[in-house]
Amino acid sequence: MNSLHESHDVIDRSLAQIAAEPPTDGPGESVVGRTLAAIDRFPSGDSQHAWRRPAKIAALLLAAIGVAVILWSLASALQAQSAFADVLAASRAARTKSCRITIEGPGHPPITFSQLLKEPDLMRLEFADGQISIDNWHTATHIVLDAKNRTAVVSPLSGDRLTEGAFSVRSLEQLAHHDYQKLAVRKINGRTAVGFRFSRGDTTDDIWADAKTHQLILTEVSIINAGQTSRYRADDFRFDIPMEDSLFEVPAGYQVIKGMPVRNEVRRISPGATTQP
Repeated sequence: MNSLHESHDVIDRSLAQIAAEPPTDGPGESVVGRTLAAIDRFPSGDSQHAWRRPAKIAALLLAAIGVAVILWSLASALQAQSAFADVLAASRAARTKSCRITIEGPGHPPITFSQLLKEPDLMRLEFADGQISIDNWHTATHIVLDAKNRTAVVSPLSGDRLTEGAFSVRSLEQLAHHDYQKLAVRKINGRTAVGFRFSRGDTTDDIWADAKTHQLILTEVSIINAGQTSRYRADDFRFDIPMEDSLFEVPAGYQVIKGMPVRNEVRRISPGATTQP
């Protein structure tokens, strides 16, 4: 397997550990280091009005206070009605989901790619350079496709079943074992979003979901390692979109190359961990 294939494989595995199975104090230094090393192998007005009438100032302030109170009340009501359990339930209800993922590390240009999940057995990552990484538990194979050269590196896949993709049901279930802090309601792309912050040592996850449907809108993860911060962002979530199983197989006409075995291992959360309702 060449270095580019190895880079995708390292990013694939490291993303899974960061997003789905982090220990309480966040991913280890080796995970962050391997991910960044793999990434490194890729090619590379108006002035203010001066109100003069005190009565007008008072009226303006009272109106502003009234609006603020109303907005605060509505925001509080939305927050009270939304818990992370609702987000997890919405994710479980979706048969398929896709999102755009961006990774930023110190001294490295951002890497952006798409993730497609057909749970619980199929995951596909699509990179801008045409490389595609697939975990297919129907056939227990890890596949790296090179569209330019029409080759497929196929490796035996063992260990924990899929669902370790970023913000899959499994990864959200793992995250739900940690306590969280509710964030202030905000608008994201015109949608009212409720937020949940999970702080786990040097790792912070901010999860934003639609206040009505509870479906994911935006997730932001920051990891501090050796005084430097790496960021991981997922957005443009789509749910229950058509996905044929053929998307997760070797296309016809590709040369198949036998790869080294790949084993997935997901750290189990201790039974004593608690989830905030």
